[in-house]
Amino acid sequence: MPVERGRFGHLIYTSFDDGSGTGGGWQVKDVSGGIDSAEREILTSWVATRFDLMPALDRYPTPTDIDNRQRRLMYAKVSCGAAYWHTVEAGTDGSGRPGNVFAHVVLDREIDSAEPPFRPIELWMSPTWLMPYGPVNTRVATVDSVELPALGGVVTRDRVIDFLLDASVFRLGTFQVLLDAVAYSWDGGPPVVLLVEDSASAVLWIGAVEYFMSPGTSRNFSWSTHDRADAISESIRRKIHLTIAPSSESDSLTGRGDIVLLDDTDDPTLGVLDEDPHLTRAGTAVAVTPWSMLAQAVLIDHSTAILALGSQDSIAIEAGDTALSPMWPLAMAVASMPGMDDVKKEVARVISEQRPAELAPGSRLAMFSDQVDEESAPKTTAEAVAALRRAQSRSLSVSTPLSYVVRLAIADSDWLIAHRAGEIGAEFTGPAPAALAAAIGTVLHGYIDAAQDKFTKKIDQAVRILRIADLLVMTNCDKAMGVDVIDLLCNAFETVVAEFSDTASAIKIIEKAGGLDERTLHLVVRPMLATSPVAQKHSFGHRFEESVLRWAFSKYPNIPILREIADGTDKSELRHDVSLFSEIVYGTLIDDWIPDPRQSNLKEFADLALWGIFNDVSETGAQHRLDEVRMLCRLNTLSFADLDVLFTRFGTAVPPEAAHAAVVTEKVSPHLASVLAQLTAAGHRMVTDPDVLTSQDRATVSWAALRGVGAWTDLRPDELNELVDKHFDVIVADLGGEKTRKPTAPVEMAPDVLRNLAILFYIAQSRGRDVSAVPAVDRDKLQTALGIQSRVLSGLIEAGVVDVAGIAARSFFDYSRQQSNRVEPRRSHEDDVIADLARRRLYTGPLDWESLRDAMWPIIRELSAAEAENIFASYGRYVEEWVARFELRTRPDMSWPAFRIEQQ
Repeated sequence: MPVERGRFGHLIYTSFDDGSGTGGGWQVKDVSGGIDSAEREILTSWVATRFDLMPALDRYPTPTDIDNRQRRLMYAKVSCGAAYWHTVEAGTDGSGRPGNVFAHVVLDREIDSAEPPFRPIELWMSPTWLMPYGPVNTRVATVDSVELPALGGVVTRDRVIDFLLDASVFRLGTFQVLLDAVAYSWDGGPPVVLLVEDSASAVLWIGAVEYFMSPGTSRNFSWSTHDRADAISESIRRKIHLTIAPSSESDSLTGRGDIVLLDDTDDPTLGVLDEDPHLTRAGTAVAVTPWSMLAQAVLIDHSTAILALGSQDSIAIEAGDTALSPMWPLAMAVASMPGMDDVKKEVARVISEQRPAELAPGSRLAMFSDQVDEESAPKTTAEAVAALRRAQSRSLSVSTPLSYVVRLAIADSDWLIAHRAGEIGAEFTGPAPAALAAAIGTVLHGYIDAAQDKFTKKIDQAVRILRIADLLVMTNCDKAMGVDVIDLLCNAFETVVAEFSDTASAIKIIEKAGGLDERTLHLVVRPMLATSPVAQKHSFGHRFEESVLRWAFSKYPNIPILREIADGTDKSELRHDVSLFSEIVYGTLIDDWIPDPRQSNLKEFADLALWGIFNDVSETGAQHRLDEVRMLCRLNTLSFADLDVLFTRFGTAVPPEAAHAAVVTEKVSPHLASVLAQLTAAGHRMVTDPDVLTSQDRATVSWAALRGVGAWTDLRPDELNELVDKHFDVIVADLGGEKTRKPTAPVEMAPDVLRNLAILFYIAQSRGRDVSAVPAVDRDKLQTALGIQSRVLSGLIEAGVVDVAGIAARSFFDYSRQQSNRVEPRRSHEDDVIADLARRRLYTGPLDWESLRDAMWPIIRELSAAEAENIFASYGRYVEEWVARFELRTRPDMSWPAFRIEQQ
């Protein structure tokens, strides 16, 4: 049957011999409540197998001695909940060795459960704890309980209060210091070790701390009723808040910097909240918290303490008693008690700063807390910031103290000027208190209304509005409010945005306001600058001074692609960023602003500047800006996608040269056909109006015509002639680099452009076109690109597009030069073409020296006179070898008409 697994589980651990002959030893004796292997490992790793509480039992104890022997109890949170480790002496083990210890461990898997409302220390002396003595009793001990051990009835509220108020021993001073030391340990500070002379008082000191917090909170408080100095390091590692140690350990523990060491016999000097710390006799300083002051107030007598602590527990239960701070329920109780005016300020502070996040709005406790907040609210920004710092130092909710900071700061002109929003160092992570929205609305509407006052100093007004905007945005008020804070801020800033169109005023505002958070710039500043009516009266690129635009961008904004901008499918919240950033791009690229190191590569955004200029031209007809357009176009940054957008939107206003880089170098794109169509149309306009295009435009049109060739063998004769007669020379001139544009090198070309250029180059060269303007290195690259297109060349030859004579001339020239220089013949792509034609019996080129010499003329005329003379004198002897190499005379029925070209 499956083992019942509820809230509680029990485990007993000791050294025993089970009679199996294996010798026994330390091991788990029994478990209940479904303790699994992982839980077992965690619980047993915390068991203390040495018992050193004094006085130790006699060697031969009486039954009374055994019943009254010393015990140790530790309580701590573990990964599977929280657990109690109850240990006692158990005499000898099964082998007769003395010093055996019996541990009874209880696991609580649901420590956050509000029921039952007990405190862990109340389990001290519980009759449920198993305490066998001797080998026989330990061997037969078993556990079957699955419940919380019964309360011991020894540590109670009444007894703890009597202990603290004992007139014979003044303990209140030590208790106040102890509470504050525990408070800091609770918040992650060093653990507390309390030295006691009488071990019996250990549980009462622990009980005193637990009764000054709620039952639910006490189950998150870890402690040990006894440990010696050598075990303290382990307590630190396990994050035990409070450990009781015998006073005999004083020398061993004094001087340790990782604990707060207190002594129950001490008479400490009590400190003052936010001023002087408590000081122990040994010189240990403990900062004062409101907790000790609340305890001091209620411990004026027994009845007052009982009333306060009872009310504390009732309030905790009403609040759900989950995740409450140790002080909050007590502060709420004291706030409702008469005669507590001496700690009114401390009570209000705790109620405000430690208010539970889960407190239901509108509940009795929430409304009472709100009332206390209003009555004790900070009166100055400095007070509010101090309260916020206290909440942050204790990792408490900052919602309420932050709301006071914001409410007071936005109405405090002096604080706004002297401090930056980033100094607050906190933000709302959930809804802000409702009263804050009204306060923000009042302040911002005041600024909006003041715009109608002619005596308002607009520069100072602008600075304050900007500082308020930064404060509200950086504290997340725009997300924590039920009202549109950003809209209010924009309306307020709109009243002073015109000042940024005046250089002197803008500089003063920027100097006083300083740098703002990027979210403030994005949400408030840039939208208002971009839509400023005064700025819109100026043309694009001249709406703001450089300093204004640099200030408005703390980093690169997120810029959508140009098509999204044109189609209006970009994110609307980015449009103002695009508008203003385009002005920065324009200023840097056209007006030679020094690039910001963060914005060094602004050329890639040239499309934004073009977009702005074209819009300006289309709206105002400002034709004088076309020089700026060409300057931007020559940066060679536009993609086919960009060009498609620009041509589609602005048509003939876009000069063809804008597409030069993309047409020559960009790989095939979905927008290629559309751009080529625009450039073809530009070529047609050039026919009717030759002056409409510049040389750079013509070069781009010619490159577009070349790139538009799909299958060369599908071209009509007139189309092929147009490529050779109209476009080839323009392309060659562009390759030569004699224009203002950076020369185009074949290595930069898109693969399809390079292939087409290689074919056009060869066709034109075979027709006698002059290619001397093209650098030799580029011609070699074109020859290489042609070499992988033998099939295309063969198809063109077969179609009569390329005259075989030119190919034969190149093949013969290369062969003859190799023979003349006595080097190993290398096969060229012309050789491959000739061989393929011969194999298919399609060769129609020259076969004798005269015909080959004439066919070589385009090659020879590029050589020096001496080189040409050498060719005429010696190359004729290689004709027959070359003809035989390709077996060109194997068909007697083939005729070999000589091919002659006109020598120029």
